[in-house]
Amino acid sequence: MFDAPMRIEHRGNAAEQALTVAHNLLHPDAPRPYAPVPYFWTDQYDLKIQSVGLPARAERTTVLEQDGERLVLGGERGGRLIAAIAFNAPRRLPFYRRRLAEMPLLEDVVAAVRADEKALAA
Repeated sequence: MFDAPMRIEHRGNAAEQALTVAHNLLHPDAPRPYAPVPYFWTDQYDLKIQSVGLPARAERTTVLEQDGERLVLGGERGGRLIAAIAFNAPRRLPFYRRRLAEMPLLEDVVAAVRADEKALAA
């Protein structure tokens, strides 16, 4: 997911690094690479904003899910999903975070959202 070094200053990143180091110390014959999916969140009054991936590197954004004031946008680069930003939809981010580790084709994610019974109404 990264094409250049970057700093990710979030406590979740530090915790994930520690888990990877612990696993690799305890299982030297089966090490795991450290391949984080960046994440952040903020609450701005009544608005909860959460992001996974690299939204600043997206070439364009697409509405993936929407239901009233709840919204999920997808950031796409080269036909692949590289970010998801949720507004007042915190329960939807794990769905995207799991997929972003593989940098999936945007069309595959759109199909998965349509098939997901937990998705926001379109």
